[in-house]
Amino acid sequence: TLVNAWYRHKMIPQETFSICLNEHGGSLTIGGTGSATTINETAKRSHHLMPMQYTPFAKMRSWYYTVQVTSVTVGDHVLPTQVLQHFNDIRGTIIDTGTTDTFINKRVAQPFKKAWERIAGRSYSNKMTQYTYEQFVKIPSITLELTGGVKWEMKPRHYMEKNTFQDEQAL
Repeated sequence: TLVNAWYRHKMIPQETFSICLNEHGGSLTIGGTGSATTINETAKRSHHLMPMQYTPFAKMRSWYYTVQVTSVTVGDHVLPTQVLQHFNDIRGTIIDTGTTDTFINKRVAQPFKKAWERIAGRSYSNKMTQYTYEQFVKIPSITLELTGGVKWEMKPRHYMEKNTFQDEQAL
C-alpha cells in the first residue's frame, strides 16, 4: 500500500493512517495523528468532536482495509454473537472510503431486520421508504464495536437520505 511504501522509505514516522468522517467532510492523516505539539494546539486545529480511536487491521497484506467487528448493536438490541462470524469471515469487514454505501452479509439480515422492526415499529427495507417525523425519530442507531473497544455509531441522520422531491426522509 502507499502507507507501507512511504513507511519503508522513511517518508513517514509510523505505518499508520487515520480517516475522520463527518457530515461536513473529513480528513486523512498519514503517518501519525497530526502536527500539533500540545493538547491546546490540537484542540484549536481539530475538527473532531471526540478523541481519535484506533483499531488494528484484521488482515495485513491485503489490497483492502479490514477491521474486526466484536459486537453489533441496533438501537439498544445487541445482535447474537453468532452473526460476528459473518462480519469477520473470508474478506472481513471492509472499510472503503470510496463509497457511501454500507453492505452487510445476507446471513445477518434476519436478526438485523428483527431488531430494526422491534425498535422502529415497522419493517426494514433497503428500498426508498417514506417516513413521517414521528416514524423517523424511532429509527435506531447502528453501532459496530471493533477490536480495542472502538465504537462506531451510525445515527439515522448518517445513513438516511433526505428526499428533496417530497421533503420527506427516505432510506
